[in-house]
Amino acid sequence: MADLKECLTDAGFSDLETHLATGNVRFRTPLRSRARLEERLEELFQQRTGFAVPTIVVSPSELREVHDAATALDVDAARRYVTFLKEPLSAGAKAEIDAWDAPGEGAKALDRAVVWWLHHPTQAAKFSNAKVERHAVATTRDLKVVATLAQRWGGAAGRAPTGT
Repeated sequence: MADLKECLTDAGFSDLETHLATGNVRFRTPLRSRARLEERLEELFQQRTGFAVPTIVVSPSELREVHDAATALDVDAARRYVTFLKEPLSAGAKAEIDAWDAPGEGAKALDRAVVWWLHHPTQAAKFSNAKVERHAVATTRDLKVVATLAQRWGGAAGRAPTGT
C-alpha cells in the first residue's frame, strides 16, 4: 500500500488514504471522467509493476449507494460480499446472476456491482468472483470492508476511492 501511495503521489494525485492491504485508495484528482481516470491509473500501474492491473473507480456516492443497497437486502447469511464492476452488466448477465439458486447461496446484480451471500464457508461456494468475471472486469470485497469504506469515504465529495 505504501508503494501504491508513492506511485499515485508521484503522478500528482493528492489527499491519499488507503485501507489496510485491500487495494483500496481514496484520492483527489482533477480528472473527472471515470473511464479516463481508470485508463490513467492502469497506465501508471502497468509502468510501475510491468504487468496489467485492471482498475475500477467508484465515486463516493456510488460507494455509499452500493453499501446501502447491499445492507438493505433482507439476507441472513454468514458471509456477504460485494463485487464491484468496471462496466454495468448486460441484461442477460444480470438475469443469470439474479437467478442464482444454489443451496445456501444467493446473488443480486446492481448497476456496477453484485451483492452475493453464503450460508456456508467460502471454499464450499459455487458462486464466486470468477462467476462474475465471466461477464465483466470485477473485484470483490467483504461487506464489512465495504461498510468501513462507505463510512470513511462514502460522503467525501470530490474524492474517488478505487479498488485495484
